[in-house]
Amino acid sequence: MPRPVCLLLPLLLLAPIGSYGQAVSPGRNPVGEGPAGKGPAAGGSSRASAVRKPVSVSQDTIGAGQSVTLTWNFSGKKIVVSGGRFGAGVNVTGRLSVVDRPKKTTRYGFDVWYRAVSAAPSHRKAAARLQHAHYSLVVTVAAVQALTLYRDPRGWEIKHVAGWHTDIVATAAGGPRGLTYFQPEDDAVDRLVVAVLPMKGATCADLVEKIRADIPSHYENMTIVSESQCVYEGVPAVKTCFTGVDDAHPGTRTTAVFLALVEEDLAYVITVRTATVNFKARQTLMEQMLKSFHVRRGSAAGTSDLSMAQTPGSDAAGQNARRDRLARAEGAA
Repeated sequence: MPRPVCLLLPLLLLAPIGSYGQAVSPGRNPVGEGPAGKGPAAGGSSRASAVRKPVSVSQDTIGAGQSVTLTWNFSGKKIVVSGGRFGAGVNVTGRLSVVDRPKKTTRYGFDVWYRAVSAAPSHRKAAARLQHAHYSLVVTVAAVQALTLYRDPRGWEIKHVAGWHTDIVATAAGGPRGLTYFQPEDDAVDRLVVAVLPMKGATCADLVEKIRADIPSHYENMTIVSESQCVYEGVPAVKTCFTGVDDAHPGTRTTAVFLALVEEDLAYVITVRTATVNFKARQTLMEQMLKSFHVRRGSAAGTSDLSMAQTPGSDAAGQNARRDRLARAEGAA
C-alpha cells in the first residue's frame, strides 16, 4: 500500500546528459590540426580546447529509433565515423557532427588522420607523416516496455507499464479518488502518480506554487533541475524536474518529472519517478507515460462517479484493505 503523501505531490524531469568516448590512441599533437590540437583546427581558443572532450553525443541512452547527434572537436586530413548507419566507416572530413537513429545499442568509432606541426627543425620530417587517433563512444538503446491504458471514472486516462498494479487513495481535498498510483509493488521507487483535486478559479501558477511549497516536506536534499511553461492539450501547464531523497527510501536519490495543469476547475498533477542512477535509461519511457495523460472534455467537472470503484486487477476486498491500511498509517502519523 502506498504511504500517505501530499495529494499535490508529483515530480519532475532531468535534462539528459551526454557521455564522452575514451581515446584509444590519443596521439601527440601539441600544435595544429588533430584531436589534441590547441590551435584553430581543433576549434576555438586554447582554454576551450583544453576542457572540451574530443567526441560527445547529445544523449547516450535513448529509445529505439530516437535521433542522436554525434559531435567531435577536431579536424584532420581525413575523418571517418563508423558504427550504426555508418557501417564499417564513412568519410566525414570537413564536418563536426552527424545524426543517427540507432535501433539497438551501438558503439561508434571516430578515426582521424592528421599531420602534426612542430616549430623544431629536427621534428619537421617526422611531423610530415600522417598520425592517427581513434575514439569511441556507446549509445545505449533502452529495452522497450509495453504500456497499457487506464481510464478513470472521473474522466481522465493515462498509459502505464503493463503489469504494474493500480492503487486508489482517498485524500481530504481530492475525495475518494484523490490519488491514483501505478507501480510494480507497494511504495516502489519506480512509479506513476496522478493527483486530482478541486481548484475552482485557480490558475496553473497557483497549483505549482502549492506543489513546490510541499515537496520539501517529503524529500530531503531536494533540487529543482528544470521548470518550463507549456500548453498541454490546449490549456496552460508547467513541467518540472527535480531530484531528492524520498523519506520512504533513505539513501536512494530519485529523479521525478511532473506535469501540472488546471482543467474545468480540477487540478491535475501527473508525476513519474525513478532512481536517479536509472533516469537516463528510463527517461524515454517516463516521457511516454507522462505524455499519454488525457482529460476527456466535459467529463472532468461534471462527473458524479467519485466513489472508490473497483480497479483493474483488484477486488473490492483488496480496495477495502488498502483503505484500512491507509487509515491506520494516517492515524499513526
